[in-house]
Amino acid sequence: MDGQVESARLEPLVMPEQFIEEEIKVKPTKKEKNQGSVTFLKKSWNALIGAGGAVRRVATKGTFVEDNRRTETVAQAMDGAIWSGCTDGSIIMWDGNGNWLKEFSYHNSSVQCIKALGGKVWVGYASGTVQVMDVEGNPLGGWTGHSCPVIQMAIGGSYIFTLAHHGGIRGWPLTSPGPLDDILRTELAKRELSYTRVENIKMLVGTWNVAQEKASPESLWSWLGTASSDVGLVVVGLQEVEMGAGVLAMAAAKESVGLEGSANGQWWIDNIGKALDEGISFHRVGSRQLAGLLIAAWARTDLKPHIGDVDAAAVPCGFGRAIGNKGGVGLKMRVYDRRICFVNNHFAAHLENVTRRNADFDHIYRTMNFNKSHGSAGFPFSHLLFSSILLHYFTVYDAYNFFAFLLQLLIRLSNCIKQ
Repeated sequence: MDGQVESARLEPLVMPEQFIEEEIKVKPTKKEKNQGSVTFLKKSWNALIGAGGAVRRVATKGTFVEDNRRTETVAQAMDGAIWSGCTDGSIIMWDGNGNWLKEFSYHNSSVQCIKALGGKVWVGYASGTVQVMDVEGNPLGGWTGHSCPVIQMAIGGSYIFTLAHHGGIRGWPLTSPGPLDDILRTELAKRELSYTRVENIKMLVGTWNVAQEKASPESLWSWLGTASSDVGLVVVGLQEVEMGAGVLAMAAAKESVGLEGSANGQWWIDNIGKALDEGISFHRVGSRQLAGLLIAAWARTDLKPHIGDVDAAAVPCGFGRAIGNKGGVGLKMRVYDRRICFVNNHFAAHLENVTRRNADFDHIYRTMNFNKSHGSAGFPFSHLLFSSILLHYFTVYDAYNFFAFLLQLLIRLSNCIKQ
């Protein structure tokens, strides 16, 4: 590490914002230029390329790019050997004097933490994988421990506990992996009712198309403040927090390098938090923004300790399913021992777009992925709640098709819950 720090500032894109039906909504201006859709798409494409280049130029200066051989963690075993993990997934074994002995590479993901005890060495990766090796570096087993980086490990009693980046903690027997793991898991599942209890909680789920405006404190209080007095969990989904070609272009570029959020989105999160008496009565447990879409959740103080494994995801559906003016953002979490998922959607308006709305809904349902290390998509959750401005304008025929689609969705959800 060279010890140098370099900062850079993204210059805002200067480009005209034009009203485009179904895709872009901006506030009207005094002078509107009549330009064809081809010109607009060309300028939007140029904006995307320009914004992407700007973000990547900052990234290449060292703000986001990692040295793939940088040492991330070091641990010492009881025999005196020293283990180090690198950002390229390499694990290196050294003797007590710092002499290189061996090097192993079992995963491409960055090594985040290492813990050694007895004859085993545990490794936590940025992918969420937990791996176990013997003291010679031979792999004994591994599994997906979390949906995000494993940043720390600690041993307590007969368990090793792993801490995920999102705050989730899980415990694993020190004997794992072992021949009894599957047997114990099966027997515990059979006897679940004997060592668990049922907890009932109330949830408030709200959705609002804010049309690029900002609400007054009184409006937020009348909407959420009074209604949240007897609930344990509040989830809010907003649409059109901000729009316009420049905004969408910058949002897409930021997403491409793993960034998200905006000043407008943070304003809404902060002011909704004030309406909920955040920090005293409620605490924010998660949020996700995709261009103009925003979802955020707050838990009451006494419920927050029972919430973990919080994760977020987003699926764009605008402009060939690449831009976030239409699409969905989701939050999943474990409340007590139940996994719950909330999804905020924004779909195309008008009567003639029913088929498109249904297709986008199905696309979000099938492809939203909270756990990339599993490589699976969809919604295998105990409870699933969609909040959205559907903007469905029905004819009798359209209504029949849409409710048939909802029936199919309910059947899928029923199967997920049974599993």
